[in-house]
Amino acid sequence: PPQFGLVFQNPDWQLFNPSVREEILYRLPEPDMSRYRQLLAALGLGPYEQTPPLLLSEGEKKRLALATVLMRQPAHGVLLDEPTLGQDAAHKAILLRLLRQIADSGQLVLITTHDLAVAAQCDRLVLLGDEGVLADDRPDIVFANSAAWARAGLLLPEWLQHHGKRSERHTWPA
Repeated sequence: PPQFGLVFQNPDWQLFNPSVREEILYRLPEPDMSRYRQLLAALGLGPYEQTPPLLLSEGEKKRLALATVLMRQPAHGVLLDEPTLGQDAAHKAILLRLLRQIADSGQLVLITTHDLAVAAQCDRLVLLGDEGVLADDRPDIVFANSAAWARAGLLLPEWLQHHGKRSERHTWPA
């Protein structure tokens, strides 16, 4: 069966160990410590290695939940519910670059988001409404589908109304 890692919108639902280190390494018989250190560094969690997870900020908890999932190297990808919620701009950029690397490696990265700037980063965008799927295509195509947005009862921000005319994916600052 397919193996996916899941990161909940509320990270408190999946964090229960006494330290960041123990959370990431939980029940791994032979953890890859090199990968562990890479994840700590990549997600900005190094200074919190001995900190109880529930004392972290919401953004730090989300990154910890992702590190815990990625430490297990799910074979087929990751599912994330509102992964950028609670992240400042710098950590949002770090998180999105990491998710892009995962996607570019051939794994599925499936996210739910209300953040249209994040949705613009995706390879595929599914717009949902009360009727179910209203649009399903590349972000530029979905953003240009004014009828689907109207059926959803949503207005696109000005900066996205012209997104369909751009051929390049929006990139986050380094």
